[in-house]
Amino acid sequence: MSSRKKQIGYLIVGDSFVTFNSSNIIFPGGTERYIFLLAKYVQKFGLETTVIYPQFKGGRKSNGMIFNFRYKSFYSPKYMYNWFIDLFSFINTYKTIKKIKPDIVHIISVKYRFSLGAIIAAKMCQKKIVYTRTTPPNMNTKSKLAVLLDDFVVVPLIRKKIDVTIALTSEMKLILESLEFNNVHYIPNFIELPKFVKSFSPQKNHRLLYVGRVEENKGIMILLQAIAKLISQKINVCLFLIGPCKTPEYFENIITEYNLNKHVFLMGTLPYNNLLEYYQKCDCFVFPSLLEGGHAMAILEAMSYGLPIIASDIKPNQELLENGKCGLLYSCQKPIELCNNIIHLLEDEKLIHYYSNLSYERSKSYSATTIVSNLLEILDA
Repeated sequence: MSSRKKQIGYLIVGDSFVTFNSSNIIFPGGTERYIFLLAKYVQKFGLETTVIYPQFKGGRKSNGMIFNFRYKSFYSPKYMYNWFIDLFSFINTYKTIKKIKPDIVHIISVKYRFSLGAIIAAKMCQKKIVYTRTTPPNMNTKSKLAVLLDDFVVVPLIRKKIDVTIALTSEMKLILESLEFNNVHYIPNFIELPKFVKSFSPQKNHRLLYVGRVEENKGIMILLQAIAKLISQKINVCLFLIGPCKTPEYFENIITEYNLNKHVFLMGTLPYNNLLEYYQKCDCFVFPSLLEGGHAMAILEAMSYGLPIIASDIKPNQELLENGKCGLLYSCQKPIELCNNIIHLLEDEKLIHYYSNLSYERSKSYSATTIVSNLLEILDA
């Protein structure tokens, strides 16, 4: 990409973005990580990069520059998100395109909501449109009306307007192709490889780590049940749960009910630099999620720090861990299997080192430099 004669304008329209706490960057979830790293590395390849995203009432609108790319939020009432967010995304995408005149508009969203308005705005402005949906269609959608609208109104409206569709897993690629989206390519999630990884040394008081949203569909109840079983067997472990939690009192009550107050710690969302410290000081990364749209960014980050991985056997995890070659998989919804895998790993120091090395080597395949370069080559075609 370094041979470009003209600087290309690259506009990322995301349904969320990182937050800032003083000088610290906070990633609430995987989609925010994806958007931030994409902007950072697209800019590194010489494209003039801008990110716009919605800011809900109560949050201060953001406008600035970081790592040489620009970011700007626009106001959107939270209570209007589900049914009117596309109006706000259309207006702000259209205004931004007219102002900065980008060559490529890359729209990234968890749902079709938000992306519809942005795609129509980009199409009206005759821009090259790239679309990434970070969860499978109808994932976590309880409303039958919303499903019907997606399937019979939204998908037919957007699928042929998109020039390049990005699927984050091979499973997602098959789904999007079956829905007849244009020009679907499998480009997985990616991470920024750490500059330094300390040598791995397991602790006697084993430290387990989970990073992600703390909610039931992430398998947290199953994880807590497994930890309770470990403690009942006199296995000395502690678990750090790092990530946003909408119902902390609920999980604190469960932790108390299972008598795990001295073993399980709800850490909340941490600044990125603090999060990296936990990757370096823990012995094992556990990811019990019941549903994922792409390869979990948190698993990739943990692997890049050489943490052995134990994960549920949902398809994205199977793909990332090469069906158990690069980490331990257990049957989803079965806490006893998770418990047995933790015991199997932690009681064998050689096995810990074995999976630690496999994690680190596997993570190199998901380097941001490599993956973003592949994406830009597709866009050049």
